[in-house]
Amino acid sequence: MKPTPMKPSPLSWSDHPASPSTGEVICAVSGLKEQGGQEFTFHKGEESFSLFVLKHQGHFFAYVNGCKHFVGTPLNPNKTGDFLHPNNPELIRCGVHGALFKIESGECVLGDCEGEFLDPIPLSIVAGNLVVG
Repeated sequence: MKPTPMKPSPLSWSDHPASPSTGEVICAVSGLKEQGGQEFTFHKGEESFSLFVLKHQGHFFAYVNGCKHFVGTPLNPNKTGDFLHPNNPELIRCGVHGALFKIESGECVLGDCEGEFLDPIPLSIVAGNLVVG
């Protein structure tokens, strides 16, 4: 019996050619909305990389703006929405097919990608700015 080949593991967000580098500023902390999420796009040459940041209960969370069900599909199609479920702002919602994710962990709790996780971006606050790392 032949062994089943393993699927190649997906690249880390940091391997994307346009992803921000460790220490790169995303935005000023004071510029973030109190509720909802904000998208930030980084460009390098022809490539672009999108992430979103949420402020939730005094903490900041950042994730790659890509659903785990339709890989590469942004959670906010056509750049609309603020990433949160309209009736439950404790959950992130995919605007394409309605999957729901926990803010604190990125875990999908409802939808075709249940049990998978959004790709987190590590954050720090440096001199009043939210930075990668």
